[in-house]
Amino acid sequence: DVLVLGLPLNTFPKHHEALAKKFVGPHVINERGDTIDIKHCCVYPQPFGSYSSYIAETTKPLDRSPMALIVDPGYNTVDWFVCHGTVANEIRSDAVQRGMGAVLRAIADDIIKKNGYDAQPAEVVRLIDRALVSGRGLEMYGTPLDLKDYMAAGNDVIEEAAQAVKNNVGSGSDIDVILLSGGGASIYYQAIASKFPMHRVELLASPALANVRGFQLIGEKVGRSRVRATQAA
Repeated sequence: DVLVLGLPLNTFPKHHEALAKKFVGPHVINERGDTIDIKHCCVYPQPFGSYSSYIAETTKPLDRSPMALIVDPGYNTVDWFVCHGTVANEIRSDAVQRGMGAVLRAIADDIIKKNGYDAQPAEVVRLIDRALVSGRGLEMYGTPLDLKDYMAAGNDVIEEAAQAVKNNVGSGSDIDVILLSGGGASIYYQAIASKFPMHRVELLASPALANVRGFQLIGEKVGRSRVRATQAA
């Protein structure tokens, strides 16, 4: 009935309408030829899903919708999104190409340089990513490496992203809460918190899934409202 999709802030204005149109209608979803028919598709800036997730899951009493800054470090981009309820502040929302992919590449280059490896950076990036996701540690050529010894190589990328957020948002005196979501949330957390020392900065639970949890909630609300509109008609 309803499909909810998200786009990075730097592509949302240009592509969200075309993306929504592209997904409405029948689609083949597997090699067996099974199809689904999507009746309605809505596209939101990716971090808005995290805001919806926070509102639904917070245990703090809310007498109003908070003004929030959501920072979403993904693989390619770091997106940030300022909103008050469903009203977005587009001037203070943006994205930069300083995501986890750039961090992992910097770490991979440092590992190769310090150890004299002949591995390609892309190969080492895959191994680091796998180690971080699995929590089982990094091995190169059968030898364990302590990633902690190399993580600092990505600090410049993280700092550039955090500073871009600060430059765009300003002091944030009107912002009630800052939320960190996305796969790189825990790695970017300290840099963002240091830029906004007066704020409450929250790392969302299971941050890599925060956007999709929020999109599900949005889809359910849109679905219910469409049912009510149909019944009224």
